[in-house]
Amino acid sequence: MGFILALLWAVFQAGEMLFAKKAVQKTHAITIAFFATIWEFVILSIILVITQTSIWFDNHILLIAAGGFAIINAYTRFSTPRALKFSDVWLVTPLMAFVPLFTLFTGMLFLKETPGILGLVGIALIIVGTYILKIGKSKDIRMPIKRILKEKGMLIMLANTLLR
Repeated sequence: MGFILALLWAVFQAGEMLFAKKAVQKTHAITIAFFATIWEFVILSIILVITQTSIWFDNHILLIAAGGFAIINAYTRFSTPRALKFSDVWLVTPLMAFVPLFTLFTGMLFLKETPGILGLVGIALIIVGTYILKIGKSKDIRMPIKRILKEKGMLIMLANTLLR
C-alpha cells in the first residue's frame, strides 16, 4: 500500500509542477499558491470527514506548530511557481530529490532519529542518481553545483526543498 501511495504522490507532484509551469506564464505566483492551498484544504477536509477525524485545538503547542507550518507552507507554495518562472521544469523538479537528505538532518537534529544503513544507502543513491542526471553530457563534474548557484529558479527551489 505504501508503494502505491508513494507512486501516486509522485504522479500528483509531477502534475502540480507542470500545471504551475504552465499557469505561471499567464498569472502571478501568489494566485497559483492561493488556489493550490484552497484545493489542498478541500481535499484534506474531505479526508477528515471520510475518516471521521476531529481536530481539537486545546494544546497551545499544536497551535504554534500549525502556525509555523502555515507560514512555511505559504512560502513553499509561492516559491514553486516562482522558481518555475525563472527556470525550466526539467532543471527545477529534480531538486526535490534532496528532500530526503534535508529530512535526514532535521530528523537527527530535532527528533533524535537516525536511519539504518539501508536507509542511508537509499538516500545516498537518490542524491548520487540525481547528481549524475544533472551532469548529463557535460564533462565538468561540478556543472550541477555551478548551475544551481547561477540560476535564480534553481536557488529558489533549493530553498523551497530545504523547508519542505
